[in-house]
Amino acid sequence: NEWSGDNGFSAGIIPFRMNKQGKTEVFLGMPGKPKNPEFNPPMWMTRWNILKGHSNSNEKGIGCAIREFCEETGIPASFIDSTKLVSLDKELMGDGRLFYCWGLDLTGDEQFDSFDFHSNLIDSYRYIQLNGGKPYPEIEKYGWLEVGNTGPGTPYETSFYPKWDQIW
Repeated sequence: NEWSGDNGFSAGIIPFRMNKQGKTEVFLGMPGKPKNPEFNPPMWMTRWNILKGHSNSNEKGIGCAIREFCEETGIPASFIDSTKLVSLDKELMGDGRLFYCWGLDLTGDEQFDSFDFHSNLIDSYRYIQLNGGKPYPEIEKYGWLEVGNTGPGTPYETSFYPKWDQIW
């Protein structure tokens, strides 16, 4: 299958927009964390992330990206017009899986920011146990950040942020 290797793949969507200062912004999410004070979160839980996730069996890349984005934002799939998604290509993740990413230009979009963003609940037994047996949101905070001011991130994710500037 063209979309996956032996370990499957991940896919996601990065909404982009041009702000009033003429700078490109990306819409990212901050992962939720167990509320256990003894929990030392892995680095990826302390950084802004592209809204993405792992593929299901026989799932195509763009379908995975849309499903994961909707699960992690609460936005209905009908909002995502797949003809407006721009392929930003793929990068190799640290675990050997490929990560496919699409951009979504939301410059001038009035509806997006009016959504009540909320994510699905974490489904990892290990993390639920670390949270006293209670599920918690996979994403706890959302934000528009200017490209160049997104904070530290994984190289495979941050490599996508400036690609939109090349497309404008």
